[in-house]
Amino acid sequence: LANDHEIHLIAHSRYASRCTEVSFHALDLTRGRRNPWLLYRVARLISMIRPDIIHAHANKATSIIARLRPLLGSHARMVATLHSQKRRLHDFTRMDLVIGVSERVLLPIEGPRKAVVYPGLPGPPAEHNRAQARDRLQLAAEQQIIAAVGRLVPVKRVDILRGAVAGLDRVQVLLAGEGSQRAALEQLSMQMAPGRVTFLGQRGDVGDILAAADLCVISSEREGFSFVMAEALQAGTPVISTDVADMRRILPAGYVVPVNDPAALQQAIAGALRSPEETQRMFMPCFEWARTHLVLSRVIEQINGLYAELSLIHISEPTRPPLLSRMPSSA
Repeated sequence: LANDHEIHLIAHSRYASRCTEVSFHALDLTRGRRNPWLLYRVARLISMIRPDIIHAHANKATSIIARLRPLLGSHARMVATLHSQKRRLHDFTRMDLVIGVSERVLLPIEGPRKAVVYPGLPGPPAEHNRAQARDRLQLAAEQQIIAAVGRLVPVKRVDILRGAVAGLDRVQVLLAGEGSQRAALEQLSMQMAPGRVTFLGQRGDVGDILAAADLCVISSEREGFSFVMAEALQAGTPVISTDVADMRRILPAGYVVPVNDPAALQQAIAGALRSPEETQRMFMPCFEWARTHLVLSRVIEQINGLYAELSLIHISEPTRPPLLSRMPSSA
């Protein structure tokens, strides 16, 4: 965004080294969102900057900006991005625009303008070769591989995936990620599906793991947006997911299953592996869509458009015409 705007970023000092193209204002944001000193410092910084747009990310920043709004004047437009499903959303209703990383996270919000902007991966999609990826990972060409990537925490429901593959023959799960549940999941996997799940830990070659797999499986109970889904589709790997985020809008029918239903997940996996050519054919439009839409350049284009449109609207008008959603067409 710094190519098109003068950007001032207020954030903790630990992020300063990542933000060389913007004016960085270091501020300890670890204090509570109602802390008077924190609120004073944020208000003072914003008053000095005099921005046209104030863009808050996630709940705490949005809460701070909502509390300070009466002190910041009417010049700046207030924007907030909602990154995941939350219960307390009152502060978002006080914004001029709320951007959501999926349609689902925006559903409970009433009042302000809303727009969906799917996150994107940086750079052009990498070229992946399945055979070469399997060679690098020392996987047999004929082995049926499922890739799963994510934190090993309760919300990812890796236990559901483990239960689903327990009844499938000749299927190997490559599980990349670390988390608090790793030891317990490893122990349970040895009991229910011995040898079926390989715990890879934190990896730097997730692209190869996804490209080498026959399927990527997402078993989460809740997601705002899935970067794993985006990476898998860009790698040309079909995805089976629980019904989280906007999976039903992105993936083909039949490849999204109910949350917390190992039997339905097992049935979907078995069907996809039984007809790999048909699965690939079904996903071809998804692969192409992901490579053109789930990229950072597309995100920047959408946000620039929303900023431009928002700056033309008089916030004092009694009736606010809705902004265009700018949501990409579903594959």
